[in-house]
Amino acid sequence: MDELIAAASLDELMCRFFEADCTADVAEELNRRLRDDPSARQQILAVSRMCVLLNETMADTQGESIDIAPAVNVARHGVSAVWYAAAAVLVVAGIISAMLFLTPRADSDGESVRPAQHIALLTNMSDAVFTDDGQAVALGSTLTAGRLSLLSGSAQVMFDSGAVVDMTGPCVFRMTGPNRGELMQGALSVYVPRQARGFAVGAPGDVLVVDLGTRFFMQVDAQGACHVAVLEGQVQIERPHESSRRLTRGQIAHVPSHSTRPVQIRNVHDQTLGQTWHGDPALLAQFDFTQTPDEDGAVTNHVPSGGRPAMLEGITPTLDAATGRFAAPLDGVDDAIAIDLPGHHEALTLAMWVWIDELDRQVNALMLSDSRDAGHVHWQIRRDRQMVFDVLQQTRVVAPIAPSVQLTGRWCHVAAVYDAVDRSAAVYLDGRMIGQTKIAVSAPAYIGKAHLGSWAERSTGDLAFSDRHLRGRIAGFVALGRAATNDEILRLYHDDLDMLDANPSLSKENHR
Repeated sequence: MDELIAAASLDELMCRFFEADCTADVAEELNRRLRDDPSARQQILAVSRMCVLLNETMADTQGESIDIAPAVNVARHGVSAVWYAAAAVLVVAGIISAMLFLTPRADSDGESVRPAQHIALLTNMSDAVFTDDGQAVALGSTLTAGRLSLLSGSAQVMFDSGAVVDMTGPCVFRMTGPNRGELMQGALSVYVPRQARGFAVGAPGDVLVVDLGTRFFMQVDAQGACHVAVLEGQVQIERPHESSRRLTRGQIAHVPSHSTRPVQIRNVHDQTLGQTWHGDPALLAQFDFTQTPDEDGAVTNHVPSGGRPAMLEGITPTLDAATGRFAAPLDGVDDAIAIDLPGHHEALTLAMWVWIDELDRQVNALMLSDSRDAGHVHWQIRRDRQMVFDVLQQTRVVAPIAPSVQLTGRWCHVAAVYDAVDRSAAVYLDGRMIGQTKIAVSAPAYIGKAHLGSWAERSTGDLAFSDRHLRGRIAGFVALGRAATNDEILRLYHDDLDMLDANPSLSKENHR
């Protein structure tokens, strides 16, 4: 260990922890001092409480919350630094809670009365709305065994063991012990450090998921079925009267709510959505949002020569029960996927997989350039079921979607082609052309900075015009700097559909 760290004062170590400058050596030394020195535990607890009070005061005076309290994601210093900070938070949530909050107190008759056991700490929240039927919660709150009912937003809980649970609303999660919980409904992701190995999460049907290190995602759908995806390390799935099943990184399990039905386990595809065009020299972008982003929210652009990543804004990919793959959910008006595709293009092809919950805006974004200048691309679906593709001030395709075609509540493949040389533009749904127009002015198209599922000007001007947030999910997006043929669009659709149809329960009825 660094001699300077060993010689540092407790105040210096705490400052480095609360400012997310917590290396492995700092965490080790801070943990040692808190284990060995009761006064140190008292001191860091007082500082933690002060952070919470400061956060609440700042929120009252500025109208917004500033995350001053210790949180696992207080800064972007890389995955390792984040979890070093988490180890120090463990001391606050675990050792301090055990020593101070669980100390028996005497009642008026001198009898020892032991308060409810505190087993976790609420370490982060973002737009979190809880129901009133669970325990009272606030940032920095210590939590007892019981239920947390999250209606919307996100919340993070760190157990005394060190296990970290990130919930995404709506979610109902019950804490049953210092290293155990139960997911009753919704989705969560779990990080389990070495000292918390064995952290377990129950699910309906007496299902038990036991983590063997390090990260996994878990979801319970409306039918009570449980879906588990291992992001790092491995987990073990247990059900009554069955042999346990072990999952490793890259595997996903579907556990039916009825114990008479078998557990289905499959490997995540190495192939990415849009792989059909991967070797095309005109490929501009290939984003597969079924893959998890890095710690900065960046999603890899699979262009062979390299390309700018897509950035998830306010989005955490969640498991799609219908396909058994991840997708980027668009739940709030600020949720979006930012992309940047520079260059002018005489021809352009765009394609994406989208799940539409409802068309509740006048116009609902598929992909819109941030700019409204001539030549920029705006692609969207109107509330009246018309797909609209604009190359601004140059051409517009408006294609009605037949009432007989289900548009919401399923995965749809949409595509658009612009060809200034051939002077034509067309839009597609599920591999087939649904509208085409001739281009009056032959000029290049330009995407530049753009958003999938939203628009940069969504917070300005007339809300009916500027708020184009799409309510649903996006699984993949691909762009070519040339005009794809009808046959190429159809082949891309079928190749991707075979991947999305990995779950036997997904019906192809709408894709025939």
